[in-house]
Parts: sequence; structure tokens; C-alpha cells
Amino acid sequence: MRIVSIFLISFMFFAFFGFTQDEMIQPLEVVPKVVSYVGDTKMTYEATRWPDFYDYSSDNPTCGDYLRDTLSLTRKDGFDGKQYRKIMDYTVSLADYGLEDYSGTMKVLITWTVRVEGHKEKVNIWNEDPAKRLCHPWHGTSYQNFPGGDVTTRLYINGSQYGEDFKITIPDAGQSTDVNISDPTQTGSEILTADYFGGEFPEVFTVTVKWYNDTCMDIVSPEDMRNLIITVMPK
Repeated sequence: MRIVSIFLISFMFFAFFGFTQDEMIQPLEVVPKVVSYVGDTKMTYEATRWPDFYDYSSDNPTCGDYLRDTLSLTRKDGFDGKQYRKIMDYTVSLADYGLEDYSGTMKVLITWTVRVEGHKEKVNIWNEDPAKRLCHPWHGTSYQNFPGGDVTTRLYINGSQYGEDFKITIPDAGQSTDVNISDPTQTGSEILTADYFGGEFPEVFTVTVKWYNDTCMDIVSPEDMRNLIITVMPK
């Protein structure tokens, strides 16, 4: 009995020792870090295209024809499709989350959601400010249509574009002088790896989402209706 007991005790000791050794050589699993940023202010991107001046009744038919046949749906001065503006951003610090040791192997999933509202508003053909007049003189009525168009968001890392563009089409707003709202929601997602930085994440990097309005409507993102989620996955 004594021999058997000694054998069992020895077996249990070595089994336990081997188990703890296996545990020691396995790296500790680090839980992914999730950061959620909510845009808490109203953001507006004005119309960058003229509406469709599809008809008119005026004492200035020359200008009326110009509005209908030439100016309709063209881009306004100062816009050529490249004027992306910041709508959300967040700076990630590896030290803040204890991830410095994973800078060469971790991945970052970046997801954003933006609700956009399209507001149509009739354009005044004549304005007291000469710089804002489309026609002079102008006495009459301009009939305007506000067709749908695209709103685009894109991701920037440390100021440089990363990944593809994400587009959503704002529905046709029809014909009216009133404000008419449509409110689709756009989502985008990209995975960022250390390869983008030459093999290792920097200690600090900034994630920015920008948007561009390519419509004849004012585009609004209401407060608390856009979200940026950054998930850091150590490995």
C-alpha cells in the first residue's frame, strides 16, 4: 500500500507540474478593446448642385431658358466632388489600452453609421445681394425639382484616405418650395492592419470619417444620430 501511495502521489505531482508548465507557456488572451464615439452635434452639408429649373414664367425668358437648359443640376461654384468634410474622428492611443506589445500583430475593425436627412428648399432667382442673383431682372415664377443624389462617406487614417467610398442615394424630393425630409442611414466598415503602417502600428493614430454631398438638397446629420465604433483586436 505504501508503494502504491507513493506512486500515486508522484504521478499527481508530475501531472500537476506538467499542467502548470503548459499554462505558463501559453500567452494570456487579451480581450478586444472597443471604443464607441457618438456625434453629439448637428452637422450640415449644403447643396452642392443646383435644382432642376424645369420650367418658368417670367419677364426674362433669356435667363429662364439659361436656368432650364444650362444651369439645371450642375455643380455650384467651389464644388468639384473633392470637398470632403470631417464628420467624426477619434484618436487611438495604444498605451491607453495597454496594447503596445501588440502593435505588429493586432487588427482594428472600424465601423461607422451616419443618418442623413435631405432637405429641399427653393432657390431664389433674384436676390438683393447682386453676387447671389441668378437672373436680373426677374419677375415671375421658377418651377424647381429636387431629384435624388449621392452622399458619400470615406475613412481617413492620419489624414490619408483609407479603403473605398461608401455611397447612399438620397431619394427624389420632388417639386415643392417646402422642406421635405428623407432620412436613410449609411454604414461603412474597414479593417486596418499593421501592414498599412509598414509592419507596426504607431503609438497614436487618428481615425476620421468625412462626407461629401453631391445633391441639390441640404444634407443634415442630426445630433446623436451618427456613430463611430473602433474595435482593437490583439493577437
